[in-house]
Amino acid sequence: MDMTQFCCPRIRKLPRLQLPCDLRARALTFALGPGINNRFTMRGGIRATELLIGKLGEIAAYLWFGQRVPDQIFSNKPDGGWDIEVAGFLIDVKGSHAEHLNLIWPASKVDDYRGRRFDLLMSVSIFGKARDLACIDGVISKAMFEQRKSIATGDCNTRPRLDRGTWYLDKDSLQRLAENRLHQHRIDDLKRKCESRS
Repeated sequence: MDMTQFCCPRIRKLPRLQLPCDLRARALTFALGPGINNRFTMRGGIRATELLIGKLGEIAAYLWFGQRVPDQIFSNKPDGGWDIEVAGFLIDVKGSHAEHLNLIWPASKVDDYRGRRFDLLMSVSIFGKARDLACIDGVISKAMFEQRKSIATGDCNTRPRLDRGTWYLDKDSLQRLAENRLHQHRIDDLKRKCESRS
């Protein structure tokens, strides 16, 4: 039994998804890449486990909005700054471990934030013993994240400890998305919330 749902009360209140085994296997293959045989191995400066969690977050976003998960998300080609398009909004999905309390923008990409092409950041928490569950934490506009963010100092005041210069925002500050079984209602909810913030 996964204890994340008990140690993270926030998770109990959020919409959740079961991630299919075949897509999780493809994400793992992507994260490990050729010749990588353990989760601590770095690929492009990123640990394989972080690549896996990020990819599972993207999969969850596609499933949440009822879209087919495209093959290109399992390639090494750059994504252009966004991961999924929904109702005309370009969304950059940030997957993280459920026990991590913040949506982050890495210090290594801060200089390029304004140049990145996306409208919204979407936070997705991954949990479960087999990393088979996802919770949609919420969304925030690109501009609003930049306004409300805090900047990590590299000390131990964040969970987990964040590299100096990393931008972060508490996941509880995000705009929640309505839990509804119909994908079109989820898309309509996203539109309403984004338009009301414009």
